[in-house]
Amino acid sequence: IFTQFDRIFVPMLGRGVNIIAIGVGNEVSTTELKAIAMGRSDRVLQVSSINELDSSKLAEMIKSIC
Repeated sequence: IFTQFDRIFVPMLGRGVNIIAIGVGNEVSTTELKAIAMGRSDRVLQVSSINELDSSKLAEMIKSIC
């Protein structure tokens, strides 16, 4: 998947950086979040409000990557 984010993120991936995309709000594009996460749906977290951002979900995602 080639996106507007590739020129920024591809060099980071080459250095072993893992990217997680977090969207807060109902107006967030799932497609754009997935593009930010370099096509990895498992690295996308989307919530309706900041109050729904569950630290355990984020910690679980980070643990699976690292």
